[in-house]
Amino acid sequence: MADLHLNYMDGFSSGYVRRLEGMEDNGKYWIYWEVYFKDSFRQSPAMCARYNEVKSSYPDDSVIAKFAKLGCRP
Repeated sequence: MADLHLNYMDGFSSGYVRRLEGMEDNGKYWIYWEVYFKDSFRQSPAMCARYNEVKSSYPDDSVIAKFAKLGCRP
C-alpha cells in the first residue's frame, strides 16, 4: 500500500495536474495538497520506512523527497 501511495503522489505532483490553474507552486489549491502529502508521511511510519527503502528512485528535488524530509522522523 505504501508503494501505491508513493506512486500516486509522485504521478499526481509531477503530471499534468500541476499545470492546472491554482496547482502551480504556492497556488491556491496546491497548498492544500502540500499539507496532505506532508501529513501522509507524518502519520504513516510505513510510508516513511518504504520511502527510505526506495528513495534512490526519487530525485532529491522531487515532491516526494521534499515531503518525506518534512514528514518523516529521522
